[in-house]
Amino acid sequence: MRYVRAPLTLPSLIAVAGLLLACGGVGPIKPDPQPEPPVVPSPQAEGPPKSAKQKTIERLLAEADAALKKDRMTQPAHDNAYDRFRAVQMLDPGNKQAQAGLNSILLAYADRIQRGLSAGLISAAAAELKVAKAAFPNAELLATYEAEIKKRTPAPQKSDSGVKKEEGRGKVVLPAQALAQKSEEAKQLLIEIAQRVQQSDEAVMIYARSDAEGRWIYKTMKDSVGEYRIRGDIRISREPAIEFLSPLE
Repeated sequence: MRYVRAPLTLPSLIAVAGLLLACGGVGPIKPDPQPEPPVVPSPQAEGPPKSAKQKTIERLLAEADAALKKDRMTQPAHDNAYDRFRAVQMLDPGNKQAQAGLNSILLAYADRIQRGLSAGLISAAAAELKVAKAAFPNAELLATYEAEIKKRTPAPQKSDSGVKKEEGRGKVVLPAQALAQKSEEAKQLLIEIAQRVQQSDEAVMIYARSDAEGRWIYKTMKDSVGEYRIRGDIRISREPAIEFLSPLE
């Protein structure tokens, strides 16, 4: 049998293609999808780098706050809150945090002075005023206390110890730096307190930063009143002070 090759015409090609599609032939080939590019997070916006001056100010303020927490307001020299706040003001005169810190120191001294005056212990108040005026010579608040202390200070010719005997009790904050140095100023204040106790027969609670400091305070007071026995106790505290208690039975 002979087969006759029929010529391929356009209609016949279209018919063949339709037949292949109807029979499930291979469909059109789609290109593989391109992988999506990885998402790169945009860098967070950062402020400009801090200058050396700004870093110094922040360090000084942190050191000043730490000194305040340890009650190092103006002492010891070169290691206190006052000096660091003033250093910040030299670098940045309008720094509000430094000014607020200095104001808090001034108010703390004013509170100590007032407590001394309220307890009738003029020497204690005068000692705190002396330290405060060295740091704040032009403070109007201190001028008011200075006038009050001068008014209540006994005349030199009198033998009065300067301690005013009162019915009420009180607590006297001792000048920390003078106490640490065992200066004549601290001794005179303790003698004054001891003479009040001898007159009123009050007991005392001695607050000291160490047991050795407390014993020195008690001995200084006791030696100033001869055979009189000062009764009381010693407690450890960050703030050296003497609290007057009711006479013991």
